[in-house]
Amino acid sequence: MEVPCQIKILPKPALPSLPGARALNKSRRLSQTLQNATRTWTRQNHPASPNMSSLSILHLLLLLLALHAPQAKGLPVVTSRTPYSMLMKEIMDDLKKITPSPEGSLNSDEKNFLTKESLLQANLKVFMTFATDTFGNDSKIMKNLKEFQSVLPTATPTEDPIFIENKNLGDFRMKLEEYLVIIRNYLKSKNIWFS
Repeated sequence: MEVPCQIKILPKPALPSLPGARALNKSRRLSQTLQNATRTWTRQNHPASPNMSSLSILHLLLLLLALHAPQAKGLPVVTSRTPYSMLMKEIMDDLKKITPSPEGSLNSDEKNFLTKESLLQANLKVFMTFATDTFGNDSKIMKNLKEFQSVLPTATPTEDPIFIENKNLGDFRMKLEEYLVIIRNYLKSKNIWFS
């Protein structure tokens, strides 16, 4: 008695253009090609019945292929490429237009507060509060600063964040310029930096 060999492959919907989606689609195409090749080989070598070991080999190949797919590695899922360098440039351009050039420089304690990874989110909130109080919630500086909230670590700070002198635009600008450099370096180290 002959048992017909039928393998039905259902089409899978294409994924949107997310990081890794192209690799996943390529992986699916390769999987489909392997299935077709295995089906053809099975028909040529065992026309009467599908060989169970051939199907096992197919499953093994598919498993190996799945293990080769890209992994997220615990990084935030980025659904679109946010141009962080452009956001920073816009902030700096606006700062230069509306604030005086900073006099002096940051002391070592202030630099230390700005560079601590556990304070990145807390420091951002300080800058956002100052920007809202000074320029308004709809200002470009405020809107651009908000874009960084989702990519900074949300660790609970054990220390107080940076202090900005009340209504002192020079102090705000000097500390924000330094902070943006630190944020740029942080994003690059996490492979989240996009030009």
